Amino acid sequence: MTTNAFTASTKEVMERLGLGNNKTLFRRRTDFQEKEQKVALKFLEPGIHFRRMSPGSTRLVWDLDRTVKAWEAALKLQATPVGK
Repeated sequence: MTTNAFTASTKEVMERLGLGNNKTLFRRRTDFQEKEQKVALKFLEPGIHFRRMSPGSTRLVWDLDRTVKAWEAALKLQATPVGK
C-alpha cells in the first residue's frame, strides 16, 4: 500500500503541471465551491491528492505524484472522443 506524501506546495504543483493560475488547479478540487462549476471536471480529492497544512489553515500541501497522475488521466479522458 502506498502512503500519501503530502510534501509539495501549491506553487510546486502548478509548476509541474505548467499552470499559471492557482484557480485552474483549485477548480478541480471536489471540495471547491463555485457557482456554475461542473462536477464532472472535479477530480482532486481531499486526503488523497491534498490536505490542509493544519486543521485551521487555508494553506494546502499536495501529494505531487498522485496529483500529476490524476491530472494526466483527466487530460486523457477529456481528449478521448465520445464512443471510443
